Amino acid sequence: MEVPWGQALQVGGVGFGMVFALLIILVIVKGLTGLAPSQVGIDKDETDDKKRRLEVGTRNCRSSHDG
Repeated sequence: MEVPWGQALQVGGVGFGMVFALLIILVIVKGLTGLAPSQVGIDKDETDDKKRRLEVGTRNCRSSHDG
């Protein structure tokens, strides 16, 4: 039984090529999805700061009325 080395190399090359192509696609997709939460996170931080300021203000008002 003789091995057709030309065909074996072709199948192996196509397989390795597909693996590397999929890895590159995954890296690109991960990079793009990593950008979106960081931009949303900036807005979230700003709203968290506003909430903290409101909470601090209401705590101060409550403590002055309780005392």
